[in-house]
Amino acid sequence: GTGTLRYMAPEVMGKDVVKYNEKVDIYSYGIILWAMCTGDNPMWELAVTNPSTFVARVRGGFRPDPERIEHFDMRQMIEQCWVANYKNRPSASEIVQSLARIAPKKGLHFSVKDKRHEQGKGGL
Repeated sequence: GTGTLRYMAPEVMGKDVVKYNEKVDIYSYGIILWAMCTGDNPMWELAVTNPSTFVARVRGGFRPDPERIEHFDMRQMIEQCWVANYKNRPSASEIVQSLARIAPKKGLHFSVKDKRHEQGKGGL
């Protein structure tokens, strides 16, 4: 596997591991967003006490409780990051667009700076 178990995408756990790709990071980002929104550690007890059970449950669809996310649009975006079929997860640019749409509703300011573009190396 790659990374910390609690943040690891189900497709990189176990025997039939898929090739590491952007969508693996999207899953992890969804877990991180959940932790930021709730202030809690994702699935801490299960991951620490019984790693093999944790892997089986996550591969079977177990995720942190999305209902703990109060804002509907944020909850929906996070759940999209956790879709079992990694091909159906949003791209990083789709997440940026969603966050830019969600932020004003929550009174947040959101901007993205592409350092590569600023340095004359082109953008995304």
